[in-house]
Amino acid sequence: MFESYTVSHKRGVAGMPEPLKCKQYIVIQGVTQEGKTFRPSDWNERLCGTLSLFGAEHRLRYSPMVKPYNQEELHCVLVDPQLAEIEPRLFRFLMGFALDNSLQVIHPET
Repeated sequence: MFESYTVSHKRGVAGMPEPLKCKQYIVIQGVTQEGKTFRPSDWNERLCGTLSLFGAEHRLRYSPMVKPYNQEELHCVLVDPQLAEIEPRLFRFLMGFALDNSLQVIHPET
């Protein structure tokens, strides 16, 4: 159920799509509605880290439904829309986090 991704502060999560062109994920961006950068800079890894586990190989494994993504200075969390059906309380928590912190949220194109 959990997948391993290499996180780089410069290049993002290896193999993940560019968030602004992402058609299958809800993207919570680390930019407030006022255009300010959300701090701390590793907020997305911290948030996704609370939903992750360490595998047998001692590597952090993020949920395949909630993944950190970094693109240059833009830090994001990618949320699979199916999470709303599979684990609605977790989905509400993530959307509430975005709302409480006035973060920009991009919904997938339909």
